[in-house]
Amino acid sequence: MLWISQTLTTIIGKTIRAIVRLKSGGSAYPGYIVEKINPEYLVNCLNQLPLGVAVISGTNGKTTTTKITTKLLQSTNLKVFTNPTGSNFVRGIISAILEKTSFSGKLKFDIAILELDEAHAAQFIKIYKPKYSLLLNVTRDQLDRFGEIDKTASYLQTVAKNTTQTVVLNANDSHISKFKTPAKIAYFDINKNLQNLFPNDDQLHGSAQKITRPKTFPNTVCKLHSINHKTAEIEVKNKTIKKYKFTSQLKGVYNLYNATAALALASQIMPLADMKKFILALENVKPAFGRGETIKFTKNGLKKTVELILVKNPSGFRLALKSFSNKAKTLIIINDNYADSRDISWLWDVDFSSLAQTNISTAGSRAYDMALKLSHDKIIVANADENIELAISKFLNSKTNHSTDNEYNYNIFASYTAMLEARKILAKYAQIAEAGLEK
Repeated sequence: MLWISQTLTTIIGKTIRAIVRLKSGGSAYPGYIVEKINPEYLVNCLNQLPLGVAVISGTNGKTTTTKITTKLLQSTNLKVFTNPTGSNFVRGIISAILEKTSFSGKLKFDIAILELDEAHAAQFIKIYKPKYSLLLNVTRDQLDRFGEIDKTASYLQTVAKNTTQTVVLNANDSHISKFKTPAKIAYFDINKNLQNLFPNDDQLHGSAQKITRPKTFPNTVCKLHSINHKTAEIEVKNKTIKKYKFTSQLKGVYNLYNATAALALASQIMPLADMKKFILALENVKPAFGRGETIKFTKNGLKKTVELILVKNPSGFRLALKSFSNKAKTLIIINDNYADSRDISWLWDVDFSSLAQTNISTAGSRAYDMALKLSHDKIIVANADENIELAISKFLNSKTNHSTDNEYNYNIFASYTAMLEARKILAKYAQIAEAGLEK
């Protein structure tokens, strides 16, 4: 196997990255080449980080939680490296590193916060053992990719076992809360009165009675205590137990849970940090691309606001429907590409009754399947079109409810690849930062 110096590897990698970007090629390709010519490159780079690596994984919420954690740590003046485009493969992480290293191969950051899919996280720890990990949840949204839910959980258990310092676990997820690890364990949780807002996978699929959850977890460091619209209260356990209220710019109640998880991880990485700084940083975090992202523009003299919402599974879709106005005109875009999940039967577990009085259209490769599901729920579908660009054009040109200042409102719920495509199309109407690079 070919091996060359760190400096020469970096120069080659940066050159390939520049060429690939000019040709709008795949972001992971430079990392693929670097892996081949210098298998130790990633380890050599990550070993330069004084505070090591934190891995964030789980079925839902990785991108938003990674962004929040990064912002929290940056508020303490830490230099944080992350994989902002959410490229989960090792080669994707290398490609992100190539952008940030000096030509001599120096990675001048304090810590890396890496978002990784469950299976990719289990592969990553074979190469590099993280100091910290945050394991969010296990749900049945992409079983054709990762197999049965126990297998998905086993990937995350492997990450927990190979974390060297602290593992932060979701106390409300019965698959994750029972994980064992030699590392220190801390938990994030929700108050009992919020349980109905955040059903775990067992409750969604009728098997909750088979698993007994402990009543309390003594090592719970952050608990989402209450929610009132976009204002929430989080209970933090450090030397004392204290509650902090904050108002979030993140739309969707599930993002308040993600914020709780991020705060738990940040508090373990920086236990002496001023919690008030963390809370202030939390209030200033904006949605990650496509995760409740608000896109505003003017078309034909009319102000238009589009909410772009990623949906991946029954639980997430249900919470999204609760979190965004059911009075706005709605487009649901569902693809069945590999990154979306080939099996879309999970849509039949979603209750769409809240959309009964809403003007609904569907799009994407599964536009007609989505329309069938809505028709089954006695919801009238105005238009179904597999061509996403045509569907969005019709959608935005049609009438909708609007506010007193003549602002027309639209919601787009989309699966992963559909969200990325919709985002590119909406960029023709409004200025939108490149995915993962927004400030």
